[in-house]
Amino acid sequence: MYPSWTVREMTVNETEITIESESLRRDVTITLLIPDGYDSVEPLNLLLLNDGQEVITLRLAETLEKLYSTGAIKPILVAAINADNKDRLQEYGVPFRIAPGEGP
Repeated sequence: MYPSWTVREMTVNETEITIESESLRRDVTITLLIPDGYDSVEPLNLLLLNDGQEVITLRLAETLEKLYSTGAIKPILVAAINADNKDRLQEYGVPFRIAPGEGP
């Protein structure tokens, strides 16, 4: 599908970062899945993935490696954003949620 992409064997490196979210009022863990040997000269497309805590269950790194090896997709950067398990559904509606004491 991408004949101009010459790299067929590629592994995916997983790196976890944590950021502080003012909107969610908690620290958020994000798993970055980065193609091994990525050269920052060529831009990567970005995939933002909800429920990032499921990266292992979904075997996402393995799936990406298979897609790369068959030439089905070009390498991408995946940012898998972990949800708060106890308040997961509420986090999807953050822009519309009014914090206590901030509403009319």
